[in-house]
Amino acid sequence: MDPAALVALFGYPALFLAGLVEGEAALVAGGYLAQAGRLDPFAVFACGYAAALVSDNLYFTLGRRYGGRMLGRLPRLQAPVGRALEMLGRRPTLVILGMRFLWGLRTALPFAIGMSRVSRRRFLALDMLSGAVWAAVFTAVGYGLANALEAYVDDLVHHWVAVLAALLVAATSAYALLRWRRLRRRGRDALTAAD
Repeated sequence: MDPAALVALFGYPALFLAGLVEGEAALVAGGYLAQAGRLDPFAVFACGYAAALVSDNLYFTLGRRYGGRMLGRLPRLQAPVGRALEMLGRRPTLVILGMRFLWGLRTALPFAIGMSRVSRRRFLALDMLSGAVWAAVFTAVGYGLANALEAYVDDLVHHWVAVLAALLVAATSAYALLRWRRLRRRGRDALTAAD
């Protein structure tokens, strides 16, 4: 089966599943494929948006139902959830609206929001708005990146010999440097052992 047919057949389900794990990368890749004419940009947006809502609401539900017990069993969650609860205490609406853009706390925030007094209805309304903006931004980034890269890729194709030579020189230099450092370290270790 040719790659275009695979993308057409599995593109949207794969995009949704990837969006559950790593949303930005999935949307940027989807936007890139949309610019190439392989996927529909609005469907890419919809898949990323749906994945964001599903994952956020899953973590919210886990926090609401099992938050205290999970924190007791998984101590590594305590610090990020504590930071998230602290942020929520100051400006809950702003935190929920910006949650999708706060890398490093994206799992902890919906979990912590579930543990807080924020109602499910309020969370869902704010999350829908935040998710829509987030999905649109990263789909557009992928789409725009494809346009920008197209010109550079064309240049690389024209200059492929020079690019390959530069990569070869860089790889050879890195190897030689690593080998020199290893030999130097062995010589130093041998002198230390002799003393």
